[in-house]
Amino acid sequence: VQNKRARELTIRALQAADGVYGGVDMNKLENLWQGLIRHQLLLIKDEVLKFSSKIPTGVRRVLRTEPRWREVIHFPGEDAAAMEKRRTRKALQVWMQKFMWVLLGDSSDEWKFRLGVCFWNAILCYYSWWLFSFEYFQLLQAVLVSVVLMCSTSLLRYIKPKEVWERVPSREQVREALPPREQVEAWLEKAKEYAILAGQCSYDFALQMKVEFEKCRELGMSAYTEDAKPRLINWFDNTVEQAKKAYYGDPEKERDEDDNSPTEQRSSKKKPKGLADRIKRWITSKLEAEGGGSAPKGGGGKASAAAAAATAAAASRGDR
Repeated sequence: VQNKRARELTIRALQAADGVYGGVDMNKLENLWQGLIRHQLLLIKDEVLKFSSKIPTGVRRVLRTEPRWREVIHFPGEDAAAMEKRRTRKALQVWMQKFMWVLLGDSSDEWKFRLGVCFWNAILCYYSWWLFSFEYFQLLQAVLVSVVLMCSTSLLRYIKPKEVWERVPSREQVREALPPREQVEAWLEKAKEYAILAGQCSYDFALQMKVEFEKCRELGMSAYTEDAKPRLINWFDNTVEQAKKAYYGDPEKERDEDDNSPTEQRSSKKKPKGLADRIKRWITSKLEAEGGGSAPKGGGGKASAAAAAATAAAASRGDR
């Protein structure tokens, strides 16, 4: 509606048609709006019936004959100011109880505990006023700070010392949960090695940075960049190798220790294949030569076998 007068007339017509039977044609509305309107009407009907069921019978008879009963009866939700006042009053009562709990403690607690709460709050008030140099002009700020401190420290009252002490593990439980002493000592030794390595690397890095900074100041940025690239790559490779040796150990050193170990058995070393074949052929030919002659009975075979073994051992020592 573009015209102001036409808009006012339209508003008056809509207000006059509101609540009048036949003022709104339900058939012209969409199904969604029809369902919403029916739902709201049913809710209003339920609220009216619930409210009117509490009205005495004598009052109902008077209301039936009273043309201005709508001005006398107020349904729930219509007097918003009174409802907000009641809600505000209830909220103030709840918060006042909480504030008194912060100041004086719970009424169910012992008098010693409540006395301790009051003493602690007095200390906080004194401390807050001390922050403002005991000036009366800043007393309001000190009170606000003390209230904040009291509210924050009052949360510790929810912690029960007995429950906390019961949850503390015993010495046996701690020993079972912690790793053994030998493993902890091994971890500490490893951590010490890593710390020493980190300190040495940091020291070397600091010295190198000092030298590099002096070179950069002498040569300039562009010339220093070209000169520092190969040295940076070399330094990075050396650092990686040192880290590998520190973590995995030096394989050459371990190989030397294994070679010089006195517990190593010489029998574990394998003989060359050519030497073994040569000894075998020599023993076979020796036995064939002795078998052709007249060997004495009894211990002659054993003596010849022993002699052949001794000769083979001497030959093997000579080849070595």
